[in-house]
Amino acid sequence: MFGAILSSAFGSVLSAPRTLQALAFDRLVPVGLGKLDERSGEPMLALRISGGIALAAVLLGDLNAVAEWVTIFFLTTYGALNLVAGIESLVGDPSFRPRIRVPWWASFLGAGGCLLAMMLINPLALGVAIVLEVGLWWTLRQRSLRTTWGTVRGGLLMAATRFLLLRLRESAIEARNWRPHILVFSSDVPRDVERVRLAASFSQDSGIVTVSTLMIGLSEEQQRCSALVEASQRVLDDAGILAFSEVASVPDLHAGVITVAQANGFAGLSSNTVMLGYPEGRTDRLAQVLGLTRRLNNLGKSVIIARMALPRERTPDPRLVVWWKGRQHNGDLMLLLAHLLASSQGWLGVRIVLKSVAEDEVSAKSLHDGFVQMLEEIRINATVDVIVRSEGTPVLDLIRRHSLHADMVFLGMSVAEPGEERRMAEQLEALLEGLPRAVLVRNGGPFRGVLV
Repeated sequence: MFGAILSSAFGSVLSAPRTLQALAFDRLVPVGLGKLDERSGEPMLALRISGGIALAAVLLGDLNAVAEWVTIFFLTTYGALNLVAGIESLVGDPSFRPRIRVPWWASFLGAGGCLLAMMLINPLALGVAIVLEVGLWWTLRQRSLRTTWGTVRGGLLMAATRFLLLRLRESAIEARNWRPHILVFSSDVPRDVERVRLAASFSQDSGIVTVSTLMIGLSEEQQRCSALVEASQRVLDDAGILAFSEVASVPDLHAGVITVAQANGFAGLSSNTVMLGYPEGRTDRLAQVLGLTRRLNNLGKSVIIARMALPRERTPDPRLVVWWKGRQHNGDLMLLLAHLLASSQGWLGVRIVLKSVAEDEVSAKSLHDGFVQMLEEIRINATVDVIVRSEGTPVLDLIRRHSLHADMVFLGMSVAEPGEERRMAEQLEALLEGLPRAVLVRNGGPFRGVLV
């Protein structure tokens, strides 16, 4: 017994100060606790503190009571070590390389044994120990400390993510569970932050938004790319936008857009929608964007061209206007995006107005009844407004006139034939001049016409 007590005493005298020293090295406790004495090379301040704690426990007089509490804290340590070892064995982190391999079930058995022993020894001490340790963990977490070790949580999340992605790959994606995974191209994230916010509103925290910045240059400029990724992500986080930032070096801008759009994502989380900016007052650039839209459409990607004009003051009756030509003519995706936007923070209470143009009163009545029935079936709250076109009145003039007081206008977009991009760009510029914020939509996905 004397030998056992002496060995435990030496072990505590040697290990306790060095435990405090290690904590000080990771800045979890004041750095001064890790300072070494110049003559002895020992962490004397940590030694005095740990010795003082031990002496205070001895002076309590009732060592049996002290032993219960000390044993509980020891067992929580052993139980946590067993639990972590078992999880690490299951997760299979490459960095987990113990010299002695223990089966995961044995580690979990040890953790369960520690818990059972603590409950038998002193349930009150067990409860106090758990509260103190959880409080300590929460305090350290709030300080956002940069520690020198990895956490088992990261490995556990990685294993769970891998498992779910494999299951997702094997499951078929159907129209009813389709959600927009939006790839936003931006050359200047701070300038385009409102466009990214719009994409996040469309995704409704159920899809993934990725913000991609393309750098024209060599791929060797990795350090510059990494710095730009961090800066862009910081802008998104400060704006409260849930999105991922990425930067890619490409030799050519337009070829880079196509390459990144094809490569972005994996399994069932590939980007299915690409958001591009509207180049205000630059017809040639808009024609190039329309050319990209055709190529993305051929890849099965839906395209959103967002024209983020200056927002106006909200009217007493804020509206999102969706111009409907038919489900197969981008109407389904436009209506779905409007519904998602109207359900997002910042747009709550905005009314969706489904508009269309008819040639006569009979057609207008038929269209109106059909829209009402469709909205009832798909359970989207929207107001129907069918406009009868007077003879000789251009449809584009009607659209402009009946969109002036909207908060945002959704317009379907056809695919420009090769060589027709500039003509279509000029038509779009004439249509959108003076209008509020507008979203041009091309549904190029596999569920075209069946999203609502």
